[in-house]
Amino acid sequence: MSNAEALKQLAQEVIDAHEDRVVLRTAILNNIDQIKSETKECQKDTVNLLRMFNNQHQEMGRELRSGLGQFMVDLNTAESSRLSKAQEDAGQRQDEINQRSAVVRELRNHVVDRLRETAEAHQEMGRQLRADLGQFMSELATFESRRESNAREDADQRQDEISQRIAVIDNLKNDVVDKLREMADAHQEMGKQLRTDLDQFMSGLSNAESDRKAAAQAYLSEVQADIRETAAAWKELIQRIQSARAASHASTVSGSAVAPAETAASFQPDEKKNTFVKETVVPSETSGEFQVQAPDEDTSLDRENLRERIVTVLQGHADGMKMTQLAELMGVDNWRSLIPIMRELLDERVLEKDGSLYFA
Repeated sequence: MSNAEALKQLAQEVIDAHEDRVVLRTAILNNIDQIKSETKECQKDTVNLLRMFNNQHQEMGRELRSGLGQFMVDLNTAESSRLSKAQEDAGQRQDEINQRSAVVRELRNHVVDRLRETAEAHQEMGRQLRADLGQFMSELATFESRRESNAREDADQRQDEISQRIAVIDNLKNDVVDKLREMADAHQEMGKQLRTDLDQFMSGLSNAESDRKAAAQAYLSEVQADIRETAAAWKELIQRIQSARAASHASTVSGSAVAPAETAASFQPDEKKNTFVKETVVPSETSGEFQVQAPDEDTSLDRENLRERIVTVLQGHADGMKMTQLAELMGVDNWRSLIPIMRELLDERVLEKDGSLYFA
């Protein structure tokens, strides 16, 4: 396979990949439309279900009203029966009341007799209690004199105990003061140690942050150097292909008439944007050599490549990035040139935005 055929095949593969992405995007949009349609169907089913619930609720209300009417009829009938029965019970209760009145009169006479006997027993008990109270007061006076003498002795003993307890409390107070002083000294020492540890931690944290920033900057430098090396390799490869094709065409032109003009697509690396720009190789009718014509910068291939790179970079930064940070990381000089592409990705729901941060 010649270099020209290999280059054409590479261009065709890139075009096919672009078409596949377009087909995938169309399929995603169709799926979104299908989801919207299913949502509308679900909403319609919900409305029908609510309407059915309303009809059932009304039917239940009618049944309850009918049952309530029947219940009121039954209640009135039961109330009439109760009134008639109550009148019959009233006559029976009057007879019972008369019988109970006779029994109560007999009990009242019996209670009067018992109360008379109780009053006589109470008088006899009063005389006995007065005699017992005199004996009790005599014994109480004797006990009170003994208690006062014992109280004086107990007071002297308690005074000695109080003096001893005061001495113990003074000792305990001195011990507590000493312990509190030791605790205050230990607390101050602990505070000094904690402040020292905190200063060391903050210093270590600052050094770690500096190392992290340096490592990130080194990684970005390596990525940019890799991109530049890749761009230089592509440029050297295209130059070799063009040189070989120019030599082949020159030998063909020297032995025969000039062939009809043909064009071949190639890709040149754009070192400024770290992307590949589509170029067109056409034979020169005057010199017999191939010339490279570069199209405008804003080509469909360059735009698709930027879209892919934007999504890839944002997927590697879960915390999100500002557009200026994204342009700086991708090597784009003018970050405003990314605004149309970012707006397009947001409209397609490929990216999300929260304030000034973009997320993949």
